[in-house]
Amino acid sequence: MIEDGKFNQWDDEDNFFGTWISKNVTNYHNLNLFLFLRDANKPISFGQSVGSAEMEEFTLGFQFEGKNLRGFDYLFFGALQRGDFGEKDISAKAFVFKLDYNINTFLNPRIGFEFDWGSGDKNPEDNKRETFDNLYPTGHKFYGYMDRASLQNLKNYAFHIYLNPQENANLEISYHNINLDTSADSLYLASRKPFIQGTKGQSTKVGDELDFALNFKMNKNFNFLLGYSYFWAGDFLKENGRPDDAEYFYFQSEVKF
Repeated sequence: MIEDGKFNQWDDEDNFFGTWISKNVTNYHNLNLFLFLRDANKPISFGQSVGSAEMEEFTLGFQFEGKNLRGFDYLFFGALQRGDFGEKDISAKAFVFKLDYNINTFLNPRIGFEFDWGSGDKNPEDNKRETFDNLYPTGHKFYGYMDRASLQNLKNYAFHIYLNPQENANLEISYHNINLDTSADSLYLASRKPFIQGTKGQSTKVGDELDFALNFKMNKNFNFLLGYSYFWAGDFLKENGRPDDAEYFYFQSEVKF
């Protein structure tokens, strides 16, 4: 709980502990290892089919990065989750791969491909919770700026182009092909909130999103961000009564004193 003039109140029913180890393996490579424990003594929701329960959950994983290798940058991320979710065992996984290439030419383009996968629960009736827990996410910039997806029950294929028209300006153009890992589980929003409960046998295609974001720095005290996104609804949304496409435009400015 946040109250003005007071220290934040600790939620002692949802505790989080962890360690993160980082090591520069070479001048171009960095390896990160992590272990987290989430101990929740209150029901944590994973949607209608998976349900809610108290849990003790361990997340073990790694992140391996390579930079400036003849113009290429890349990243591998993997995580396993084990523990107890009420009466169920936790058996969930996540994997991310990113590859970018920097081209030394006009507009200094950087092109990239990304694949994000977070496991879903293929059989909610068994004694396992297979939905990956995205913990305490900041998923806004990873799976489309319209916040239609989280790293839970997700397969996201993304393509990026970054351009620098001038030194103080950069333009991002991104395309996301968003799918569920399994339609038997829910579609989770960027906040990890269950949004639409699927049914086994339905389409797993959530939709496609195109994002544009222009960041321009006028001087050391003022910069602005201009963005536009369009989302084409896929068969999963149409089969669940959400057939409409969506778009939004935004303008953000920052002044430093």
